Amino acid sequence: MLAKVSPWKRTTALRKTVMYSLSFADGRTGYVVVPHELVEHGDENVPIIARERQHRGEVPVGDIISVTGFGSWLRSGPMRSADKKMAA
Repeated sequence: MLAKVSPWKRTTALRKTVMYSLSFADGRTGYVVVPHELVEHGDENVPIIARERQHRGEVPVGDIISVTGFGSWLRSGPMRSADKKMAA
């Protein structure tokens, strides 16, 4: 029998993360979820985090050409969407 997981625990975990969309050179799209504390002062480090996760096999192999942030579930108000072009 599976243990019941509280929906509160799941939503609490989501509030502490930020999702980013990764655009690949061949047209594919991938996603990476980053802890909020790593991006609370700006999302300049997200391309570096995405490349590190790519080396570990957590993100598909390929040239990442842009990273788009979907904002944080922790903040209220409009979600920011900063499109960052990545240098190869």
